[in-house]
Amino acid sequence: MKYGINRIDGGMIMPKRYGSVKSAVKAATEQYISLRFAFLRGSDLRGSDLSGANLFGANLIEADLHEADLSRADLSRANLSWANLTWANLTKADLSEANLTWADLTWADLTWADLFNCIGNGGEIKNINVGTYHITYTKDVLWVGCEHWPIEKARQITVEQARKIDGDKAAEFWAKNKDLIFASIDANPAI
Repeated sequence: MKYGINRIDGGMIMPKRYGSVKSAVKAATEQYISLRFAFLRGSDLRGSDLSGANLFGANLIEADLHEADLSRADLSRANLSWANLTWANLTKADLSEANLTWADLTWADLTWADLFNCIGNGGEIKNINVGTYHITYTKDVLWVGCEHWPIEKARQITVEQARKIDGDKAAEFWAKNKDLIFASIDANPAI
């Protein structure tokens, strides 16, 4: 790869110096260097420890992150399209506004991951577009805007409870769309 990894101080970490992109990324994370907006498209990062890494807005299209530890990583606004995230640890990762189109999330751990406004892969993470609030769901959790609940608990939310969350706008949205949302989830469950 002829591209370097931008450092927060404006310098570059060059993969050539470290022998591979994977080694350069490891050096960056060990030195607490931000990888914001890093160009890592197609990189082999299998098994990498990226826990807590700042990958905000990073280009990780087609990156191989099989068995990578991305727990607590900031992946918000990152592009993970076509990325291999099989067996990846995404526990408490921030995936808000991330693009996961066609990403392979087979056996990935999404426990407590922030999925606010992310674009799902159509398998483990799905989206429903019905207006006011962006809807994202997994097999266990439903996100409505920035609020999230276990799906079974969300089914029990009343219009009055929705009003307490975000006022009349939420109450009107929930009254109008609750049945549609759960019909969609039931007809198209996440895996």
